[in-house]
Amino acid sequence: MTLQDKSNESVFDLNAYLNEHAVTVEHHVSTKDKTFNFEQVWRKVKQYIDQLYDSKKVSTQEKEQRLHLEYQAMIGHTASEKYLIDEIESYLREQHLLHVGYPAFYHSLAEACFHEIYGFGSFAKWQAFPHSTDGIIQGKDIWFNINGKFIRQKETLRDEAHVWEIIRTLQLRVRGLRINENQPEAEFDREDGTRIKVVVPPRSYKPTIIFRRFIINQYSFQEQAERGTIATDDVPLFENLAKLQLNTIISGKVQSGKSTFLKTFYSARDPNLVAVLIESSPESYLKRDFPERLVHDFYTSDGNIHQVIRDVLRTPHDYIIAQEVRGIEAEGAIAGTERGTRGLLMTYHITNPKNVPRQLAKHITDAFPARIEHHEMTRIAEQLDIGITMTTLSNNEKRVTSVYEICYDDETEQAWINTFIHYNEELDTWFYNANISESLQEKMRAYHPRRAQAFIRHLRDRASANPYHNKTILKCY
Repeated sequence: MTLQDKSNESVFDLNAYLNEHAVTVEHHVSTKDKTFNFEQVWRKVKQYIDQLYDSKKVSTQEKEQRLHLEYQAMIGHTASEKYLIDEIESYLREQHLLHVGYPAFYHSLAEACFHEIYGFGSFAKWQAFPHSTDGIIQGKDIWFNINGKFIRQKETLRDEAHVWEIIRTLQLRVRGLRINENQPEAEFDREDGTRIKVVVPPRSYKPTIIFRRFIINQYSFQEQAERGTIATDDVPLFENLAKLQLNTIISGKVQSGKSTFLKTFYSARDPNLVAVLIESSPESYLKRDFPERLVHDFYTSDGNIHQVIRDVLRTPHDYIIAQEVRGIEAEGAIAGTERGTRGLLMTYHITNPKNVPRQLAKHITDAFPARIEHHEMTRIAEQLDIGITMTTLSNNEKRVTSVYEICYDDETEQAWINTFIHYNEELDTWFYNANISESLQEKMRAYHPRRAQAFIRHLRDRASANPYHNKTILKCY
């Protein structure tokens, strides 16, 4: 039987039994045995495992299996993690060490040893905060984002050398990961979807490991409403908006919920449509979250962005998704819409809607200096239909703060935005304007008359009940 086979077996969990029956452990040294403390125990376990698998009696194949098992555990593979914890527990039981105390945020001594040997040490406490979206190791200090505020934890890693030890272990066990002075930054993802970013000097003052957890895994507008991101009554409105295949940009500050909202739009659309995804590095994981759909992933991280854009435009697709537009990706997104595809979805870091055409145009002219910025602004205003802005409130809840159309007039060469939905944070209420431009109504009806009519009717009903009285039209240039 191989190590991997063993890792999938169902075994009796002694520590779960002890915890269930109120057998407690102390945070500090065991009251029964003063000989060992927690650090001595996990180091004793590590020494035992190192000697066991360094032995000449262990075959090369078994060593390779072991390394793969440890690699899987490091990136969050549950079965591999369980196998290693069970292995540690067996050794502790044989050595009569199960009574030794361990930090209170672990579930068992075996789990505590696992995290010290294979994991991120005391940072494992983050597991006790499932709604925390971010955790940071900076030097030996540990910070958790709790309700929108970063709180420094009393626990720390052993020292800064421990952080470097973790980073070296990641390089050994995460395939293709290289971190040094010439490559001081790297990102990868655990199997549970947690994103890990490593930054080291000279890019940062201290070695830093940033964890980002995506706590929403049900991509529906109903889920967004339950979390307060949109009004419950607006679920049908957003479902129709997503299915009308309008060219849409979702914008806001970092961690305002843009990526999740984009995936909610994607989820609402016809699953038979083929999307092309452009992003700098793997982040959206549409293939993972929507395995039944065909989507082509293109990454610009290798630097050959121009070739990526050419490949995107040559790939058969129904619409383009541009995630976290930072530069020339804007050209790929707009060029795709000019070739007849509808339904562009893109996210962008911008908070003032009227500046969308100007800022995207600037990205394009930076990449193509011979082009004229005003002409690029016109291209963008002509192609984009809908804009959505988002924010994070002080309690870490996400909100859609506005929904607007982007308008352009050929005769006057003027571009402007027209706000449909506006969120008032003080009142925690959305207000509505139903004066949709004729050109947008025509686009919607041309694609799906029934859904267009449902969207317009819903907006009129909401505007009648809760009208937005402020200025709705703002010029872009």
